[in-house]
Amino acid sequence: MEEGLALCRDAGDTAGSAETLRHLGDMRRDRGVYDRAEELYKESLACYQSLGDRHGSAWVSHSWGEMALLQGDNPRAMELEQTSLWDFRALGVDVGIALTLLNQGHSLQARGMAEQAASLYEQSLHLAQSLESLWLAGLCLVGFASLSALSDHDRSGSAVERAARLLGAAEAFVEKGGELMSHAHRVQYDRQVVAARAQLDERSFALAWAEGQAMTLEQAIAYALEEAPDA
Repeated sequence: MEEGLALCRDAGDTAGSAETLRHLGDMRRDRGVYDRAEELYKESLACYQSLGDRHGSAWVSHSWGEMALLQGDNPRAMELEQTSLWDFRALGVDVGIALTLLNQGHSLQARGMAEQAASLYEQSLHLAQSLESLWLAGLCLVGFASLSALSDHDRSGSAVERAARLLGAAEAFVEKGGELMSHAHRVQYDRQVVAARAQLDERSFALAWAEGQAMTLEQAIAYALEEAPDA
């Protein structure tokens, strides 16, 4: 990527430089080199803005917002994701809209605003359903699993077992969707799995997990929305 960036710069390829800088920022972000990642995102954004490229700018803001999530800076994550959301909505980029809403939900939940987070998770999940994106639906289910883990009990059994079902379904859909989770989403997912395993005996976790893995998309969506906090 560094070699590619040098070639783009030598050729005066601003668009190529912008995209390469963003990907390099993602690589640094995922390795925890946040200061360098921020420098790369700033330079990428400046390139896209010089071209008047709102689509590219939106993806930079989204990637930058995910870094803020990883850093635990939830107000900053909300701000960056809102910037990308405006552009994605103006351009009609539904995948981008769904991802920014999902990350805003994570930010709100981390600040104790479960009802508002549930509303954003639901909007994102419905977009995933309309796009027929199993991968995106799986990411949304992780958000609902984290909400369930905050509850004391639900009518389908313990809240932790419910979370385990949703996590099992999430993994299955992401795998079937053929795409990987971003680093920020993988961290969120792994955190919920570790928490669920710690609170359930091995048999109960395995059973709930298998039940989630066996769900259809329609079943998983209905189950996720069944006990979500009212917005």
